[in-house]
Amino acid sequence: MNKHSSFDNNAPEIKREKGTLDDRNFPPSLGMITLVKERFRADVILQNGEPYKNVRYPGPYIDGKLNTAHGRSEPVKMNQLCLVEFINGSYRSPIISRLYPFFAKDLELENLDLWWNKFRSFLISGNDIIDFHSSGYFVRQTTNRIEIYDGTQVLVGYIDLTAKSLQWTGDINVTGNLNVSGKVMAGTVDLALHTHDYTDSPIGPSETGPAK
Repeated sequence: MNKHSSFDNNAPEIKREKGTLDDRNFPPSLGMITLVKERFRADVILQNGEPYKNVRYPGPYIDGKLNTAHGRSEPVKMNQLCLVEFINGSYRSPIISRLYPFFAKDLELENLDLWWNKFRSFLISGNDIIDFHSSGYFVRQTTNRIEIYDGTQVLVGYIDLTAKSLQWTGDINVTGNLNVSGKVMAGTVDLALHTHDYTDSPIGPSETGPAK
């Protein structure tokens, strides 16, 4: 056998240096938001120091024909930690696929500890969905209940899906008709059954209440 034509498993591998950025396969990388822009875009800087501009981040589905949206629009903050992925590994197609609930800078990790300790009792169940707003209030979706808390963590209202009831602490203003089927209670008094006297003239009081 001609030794020059035989297969040699120990033959040196031919290596080709990647000459351009287009030849490279860019893996996912953590980054930090450096500037929040309009139309669900942001500038980011990766862990290796590479900056990217106008990178898309998650948002609701937008129907261009109806000019409507479906889904949730979540805020993006400066210095927020994010995960940047590259479509087909190309540096020309970066996209922010995930946003994380704490800042990327180590010096701000103390803020995460303070915030977690403040809301720990609401977060440890692992079964609730909670939407927070920077003004302080938050909405908690727990088992068969939707609860609304103010900035001091006081429960101000809830919808109980098991009892089919709604409770609210504070004033309620209604514009339009209010149709009630059932009891209308004021304390222990059912206003739908309660009769009372009123007068609007010198003739004297007249009884009002349900028709007899």
